[in-house]
Amino acid sequence: MPNVKTWGLNVPAEEGLITLVEAHACFRGICRALAEDDNGENVVAYILKPRFFYGYVTNLVSTAVKHATPEGLLFAVYARLDMPWDAQGATVGVVTHGGFVESDPGNPLLPEDHASRYTERLW
Repeated sequence: MPNVKTWGLNVPAEEGLITLVEAHACFRGICRALAEDDNGENVVAYILKPRFFYGYVTNLVSTAVKHATPEGLLFAVYARLDMPWDAQGATVGVVTHGGFVESDPGNPLLPEDHASRYTERLW
């Protein structure tokens, strides 16, 4: 986004942001349909706990403003797995969407109702 790194509210722009490789949990099977995947079994959910996120604001300087992530929220990134996997056994897929989910009060690093929300925990 234009000016996101120079606008005073966003400086430093990258501080506190995380990437998909920093996910601390991963689940397979989302227990609901997703597009042509009738039961969500070929979808994985990567779970992250970002310190910040960018939200949309109407502003002449930049339309992105950095916000602190509220307590009790995690970010889930969903990816559809391609089958068959590649010859080296690596997981291959496409990120389809993501969004904030509430954390489990007993384990704030896992999504609420994760045992019934996902089929299995991979790590």
